[in-house]
This record gives sequence, C-alpha cells and structure tokens, in this order.
Amino acid sequence: MLNAKPINRRCVILGFGGVATPVCHIFASRYLMLEYIIVDKRRITDEQIKIFGDKRVSRLELNIKPEDLFQTMMYLLKDDDIVCDFFGCNETIDILHACHLKKGIVYVNSSIEENILKPYPSQNALYRAFHEFKKKYQPKFAGCIDAGANPGMMTHFAILGIYSMAREAIKNKVDHYEKIQSFLDKKDFANLAQIMKVDVIHISEWEKLEPNDESKFEGFVTNSWSIESFHDEWFVNAEVSRGTHDIEDLSKEEYEEIPMSEPLTVKCPFPLYMKTACPT
Repeated sequence: MLNAKPINRRCVILGFGGVATPVCHIFASRYLMLEYIIVDKRRITDEQIKIFGDKRVSRLELNIKPEDLFQTMMYLLKDDDIVCDFFGCNETIDILHACHLKKGIVYVNSSIEENILKPYPSQNALYRAFHEFKKKYQPKFAGCIDAGANPGMMTHFAILGIYSMAREAIKNKVDHYEKIQSFLDKKDFANLAQIMKVDVIHISEWEKLEPNDESKFEGFVTNSWSIESFHDEWFVNAEVSRGTHDIEDLSKEEYEEIPMSEPLTVKCPFPLYMKTACPT
C-alpha cells in the first residue's frame, strides 16, 4: 500500500460482502482516496476494514428499503464520487438515476440488480429496462455495468479465446484463413466466431471454497455466493437466445417465448441438459 496513487475524491462502497471485500483490498492498495465510505445493512467491524490500512474509512449502517433507494442515494452521493456498487436485490436503475443527477460520477457495479419485491418478468426484461433508461436519459457519467456477472468479465475472456483460436487458424492456414485474418484485423469477433463455427461457449467455474472439516459437509453444496443470489439462480429457469447463425428452432413445446425479446429468447423447461467438454 506504500505506492498508492493519491486521488482527491470519495469512494462510496455500496455493500461490503464476499465480492466487495477482495475488490476493495486490491482497490485500496492502489488508490489513496480522500475517504472510503462503506454502506451496508450489517455493522462493519474494525477487523473487516483493516484491508484499507491507514486510509480514512467511514461506515454507514443502513438497511435501505427498495422504495427509498433513489432518495437515499441522492442524499448520500456527492459530485465527483467514485461509486462501487455491490448491492444485491435492489433496483440498480435507481442508483444509476441518482448518479446521473450528480456531476462527475464514476460508477462500476458487479451486476445489474432488481427490486426483489418487484422483480422483472425475465432477465431479458431487466436488460431492456436498462437500455431504455440509457436511451431516455443519455447519462453523462462514466460507468461500467455488469462487470462481475456472467456475461461480464467472462465476455472479455471469451473474446480473447476467439482471437487466440483465430491466430492459430491463420498460422495453420485453415480454410478461409484470409477471411479470418481480415476479421481479426477488424477485431470482428462475431464474424470470427461464425467462420470458425464457434456455436457454444461454455464457461466452467471451479469453486475452491473448502470447509475446515469436510466430514461435516459431506453431500452438501459449498457456496461462496451471497445467499440471496444463490437462491435466485438456483430456482430460475435458464434463458437461451438464438444467435446470429444458429439453426436450432427455439419454438419447441414447453419452451416459453419471452415477449419482445430480440434476438428471440426463451425460458427453458426443467430439467435442461447440455453436452459439453471441459479441459482437465
């Protein structure tokens, strides 16, 4: 933390759980903010904020009701704040709206969230609401949305993987390698995926969380997510969209079409099986 870059701004951290803690540890080791402000519904202990070293840290214990989120953000945020949003089960758009009405905000979040009491009918509808917000307000603040969700950072790794495959294809002079070179030069990963017949990208995660006494957890799922997110993902239907070069018909029996989705997106019935291969 000795070489932290001084930045004369406040950093407002919304939520201080399992995702925020390691991110803030990295962040605090690189940037010396005017002040770090942690907002969480739990009491944050002195032990938990040791990751900030000797930097100035304020803690606000607030259990914000969904209907009060926008007004609370308008009260808490100041011009030029850096906002790190790790809130779950609250309306992200309410926070974005508050950021839009301030000046010079820099905003990043781990995922787009919804009011758990008034959920959107589908994930597609949630993303559509975000695009409608962007179109309506044309927000001027700098923001990075859904940086921690899937897709999110995983999208960048998938693109890098496609580029790596393309370079190998060009090196081995496969069929149409001149076209592949042209698409690679333009960084046109969509056409690269199509010409190289990349139909499905399977991201496999390896959970390395280990209990102290494994015998007590035999047969249990070990999980490092927040409980609300884990429960939500566990019980929601998978949503599948038809890609630009897919030939599979998604209008099958028991597949529920999501209205106004573009491209066509359907909710898949339980159970859903997919044959994949994972590297060892």
